[in-house]
Amino acid sequence: MGYLLQTLIMIVFIELLLLGTLYISRKLDHLLTVILSVVFLLIITFRPFSVPDTIAYYDFYNQLEFYKFVFRFGRTYLGFENGFCNLSKLIYLIYPNFRFFLFVIGSISFLLIFTALLKINKLFNQECNLWFPLFALYVPYFGLMYSGIVLRAGIAIGFCLYSFYYIQKKNIIKSIILFGFGLWFHNSAFIFIIVLLLYYIPLKLSNKQIYKLSIAIFVLYFMRAFDLLLKITLSVFNFLTKNISFLNFISHYVDNPIDTTFRWAIVFNLLLFVFISYVYSQSNLKSIIKYENILLPLMVIIALFGGFPVILRVSDYFMVLSFVLLFQFFCGNNRKGVVAERIVIFSSHDRLFLSILNILLSVIFYLLFLRTASFI
Repeated sequence: MGYLLQTLIMIVFIELLLLGTLYISRKLDHLLTVILSVVFLLIITFRPFSVPDTIAYYDFYNQLEFYKFVFRFGRTYLGFENGFCNLSKLIYLIYPNFRFFLFVIGSISFLLIFTALLKINKLFNQECNLWFPLFALYVPYFGLMYSGIVLRAGIAIGFCLYSFYYIQKKNIIKSIILFGFGLWFHNSAFIFIIVLLLYYIPLKLSNKQIYKLSIAIFVLYFMRAFDLLLKITLSVFNFLTKNISFLNFISHYVDNPIDTTFRWAIVFNLLLFVFISYVYSQSNLKSIIKYENILLPLMVIIALFGGFPVILRVSDYFMVLSFVLLFQFFCGNNRKGVVAERIVIFSSHDRLFLSILNILLSVIFYLLFLRTASFI
């Protein structure tokens, strides 16, 4: 069975399984999550070399014999960040096998992100102790990309999520240290600062208003109303990255023309955010409103500056946080307190509608991720 078909079947199976597991016991939920997590990690461990970035990491791993540990920020070896190189060298010393390397890196990325999201969820929702709904959201939308393809960025995002958690716990020292680890593993971690700024900039829009504005932003981008601004933005950033040494590391993000696939990736990112704002358009919970207030400025950033691939990273850093929202919605009986009895057209208890939409969106995202992985 080909890797693409194998992973698509896994995505559909996981999402459909979500339909019948909303009210299972906590022990069974945890057991199911552990079993499927192992299956997921094995799939990304033994993926073929045709999967994006696999050959690049294979070539990198085969040269680790000559790498010497470096404890500073930046990229000094084959274009890879020092934190990731040091970790890779340790794995190489333990057991010099490429598949073992993929398994360990994928496991670290998955566990960092998954456990961080569980901790963040507990800050806003003490009642939900299930794991599988979060697993069913993470793997199809995000996990195959960040735990299985762009490995350095996946670990960096995990550290940044823990940094976010400790900010909420008012432990600034731990937060700064963990953010530093994120930056040590991938330069894109600096984008997480944008998400934090959006989180702490107060907006006084209701969720209904955000939902309506999100539709407007989506339609404008789909009609390519921002194309001229995108061209100007690309030109400006191209000039800056070539003339300011500090920005040289992002020059490859703006050198290449953006193809149709990448534009569709942005379209579906915006569509996912419209879907999230739609689901919670009737909610008055403070935690929901706080997350929703990140949504609108983020959509504006993506629409206005989506002319270069690094913007998808901004989207991804928020997307993974948005799973805390959707996790509450899919988490058993707790969903009743998250949204109103009816959301616009469909009942909030219409699991089939939401699951089918989840399947369609997650499959589309995954296919687009495979096409755009080399860009971001």
